[in-house]
Amino acid sequence: MKRIAVVVACVGAVVASASCDKGTLGTMSGGNQTGTGTTLDGIGGAASTGRAGAGAGGGGGIIIGDPGAAGNGFPGVGGSYAGSYAGSYAGSFAGSTGGPPGRGGAGGSTGRGGATGRGGTGFVFCPAPPLPACGFPACGNGAIDRCQVSVSPGCPAITQVEECDGDDFGGSTCAGRGYGSGALACSSTCTVDPSGCSDCVPAGGRIASCGPAPITFPYLSTFAMASTDTELGVGQVDYNPNTSETRLTFMRLDARLGLISVVGVEDTSQPGPLQGVFLDTIAVAPTSSGWLVAACGGGTVFVHALDATGKKIARTVLADASSLTTGCSTGSLVLAPRPGGGALLMWGAYYDSVAVMIGADGSAGKLQSLMDSTAMPVGPPTGAWTGDAYTLAMPVALDAAGYSIALRVLRVAADGTLTKVADILQGEFSFAPSFVTGADGIRLIYSGVIPNSPSEDLAVMSRRIGPTGQLLADPITLGLYPVWFGRAPAVAFGDDTVVLMNGYEQELFSVVRLDAGGKILSRSDVAIAPDYGVAPYDIVRVGGDVVVGWLRPGSPLTLARVAMP
Repeated sequence: MKRIAVVVACVGAVVASASCDKGTLGTMSGGNQTGTGTTLDGIGGAASTGRAGAGAGGGGGIIIGDPGAAGNGFPGVGGSYAGSYAGSYAGSFAGSTGGPPGRGGAGGSTGRGGATGRGGTGFVFCPAPPLPACGFPACGNGAIDRCQVSVSPGCPAITQVEECDGDDFGGSTCAGRGYGSGALACSSTCTVDPSGCSDCVPAGGRIASCGPAPITFPYLSTFAMASTDTELGVGQVDYNPNTSETRLTFMRLDARLGLISVVGVEDTSQPGPLQGVFLDTIAVAPTSSGWLVAACGGGTVFVHALDATGKKIARTVLADASSLTTGCSTGSLVLAPRPGGGALLMWGAYYDSVAVMIGADGSAGKLQSLMDSTAMPVGPPTGAWTGDAYTLAMPVALDAAGYSIALRVLRVAADGTLTKVADILQGEFSFAPSFVTGADGIRLIYSGVIPNSPSEDLAVMSRRIGPTGQLLADPITLGLYPVWFGRAPAVAFGDDTVVLMNGYEQELFSVVRLDAGGKILSRSDVAIAPDYGVAPYDIVRVGGDVVVGWLRPGSPLTLARVAMP
């Protein structure tokens, strides 16, 4: 009940403190099972005495057969072959010693006796040894013990070893288990508790800080962040696991990730058109006078305008779930800010992709389709302000090329005029595109097949593109599959590019800085974990640093600040 109480406290009201207490995890137990013995008849032989032994159920046990009694041959039916076959099979199946000879059938010769049986069908079930592995007081003596344990009569002895004891972990560490940092703990039953391990790489060098965000929630579904030169804006959606109602909050942090303010933006537990809707996607962007926070839930798209202090100014609904061409698909919202103005909001719909200009006051322009009859979308759009206009890209399947995958590049002028630029990278299986935020020119980061690769190797690549979609140089390979793959967001530092590389087979985040020619100037590992379960993740620039954010299921939002040389 403690866990439920925490959820109600965290979800039912506006944030009142910087953290919500975590509840405790309950335990589950299964009942034991007991087998009942039965007597089996041999096929062609007399009843055997093999029986099933009763055993208590338990996981990880060992099954051992009890020997059965000798089988007897039935009288031969029609001759010695029938008697021999029947008696032998009966004895072999159920008996432990040879049975007496079978009696000859009418008109037949005497059958042979049953062969030696293989033992009865009884079972002795050996349950898994209880914890601690070597019992008390061995657990608690400060040293890892090894022992022989027999859990039940008839079961063999099993060698047991404690995982830990006190401060003795047998050399095991969080780093050795694949985590970035942290300390293991030893439970009261001498088993290792890894909950103190963290995916954060220890602070030091370029890693200025890494840890949970100042405002955390026990049930967080998604987040988004954006920045100015001095502040970080973060939107978070937490939910009530009992009702699936959600709440959208927005917090402002300073350049050192200290909390400035927090405000509740949307609460779907309250009466209104969004009551009961699960908000699954959000996007954030700075404006000339504050912030924009967009969200999507149940296909409905809306945007809130906030002033510089985070106070709500306006709310505009842009599309509803009834439209297959404008309703929002999960995970597809992108807000691309324009210096000194508003932003361009993009998202993927079921049959289309959509873009709309948003003013700093939350006012919206005309919704524009990004597709035409020559292609169909196979991924959501992305975009960035690239000097004098927005540049957009999205993966498409081209009808005229047998549905070959390409990246469609479009341009949206400051007045909202939309122009198709080119379909590029055709046949290179390019996807997960992102533009370098804050760059004057068009710098594209994407995953795909390395051009002219004999084995069609996959990689994360960087490429510079001209204003008409021309490829200005060969791609620069940033990381090869399967170590690296997928979306790699990036920000500009003058002519340099800072990319957040994302591990494919495990959680692994690295911040890589490239010069204008693609030479790697520095690399800083930010997070490491043995499994992969991160979604979403992002990188933004705040002054002379970058901030990396990521979310693991069941964990709070984590933020890392990395200094750029």
